[in-house]
Amino acid sequence: MKKRRFYALWLAIVLLGGVGIGSFAYTSSLNQEKMKEQIIMQQNRLFVEGFFNFETTNQRYKAIRPYTTEKGYRSTFPSGIELPPDSEIHSTVSDMKAYLQHDPSSDKNQTEVLNKFSLTTEFNGIGSVQTIVMKTVLLDEGRGDGWKVDDIEMIIQNTH
Repeated sequence: MKKRRFYALWLAIVLLGGVGIGSFAYTSSLNQEKMKEQIIMQQNRLFVEGFFNFETTNQRYKAIRPYTTEKGYRSTFPSGIELPPDSEIHSTVSDMKAYLQHDPSSDKNQTEVLNKFSLTTEFNGIGSVQTIVMKTVLLDEGRGDGWKVDDIEMIIQNTH
């Protein structure tokens, strides 16, 4: 009788230990995914703010360089080929909301973020406000330099 209790107790401890370890591994995995999402969203925000909060076009392109791949950097050029000439334009982002898109079938090293924000621009003393919806594609190239914008797509630009 004592042997049965011993084995029953031992079996219960082993099962509970296994459940506890499995639960810890699952929680750890969720925490890692949450940290990854926070890093992606931070890099996305730094890019959007650098790209749209500027005084000159040269300042704009210096600000975004650390947050883009080479392809992503070139995707921001108006012609897609070369940097635009320097000009004085004051631009500011406000009311930014970003939405991380989860696509289980996509590459784990690539993710998309949908951004919606108000953009106030002033050029030659004339100001305008636009609502922008823009998609950014972020890529982790596995070189240890983290998530970077690899492509952008302007979806909507409404002038108020």
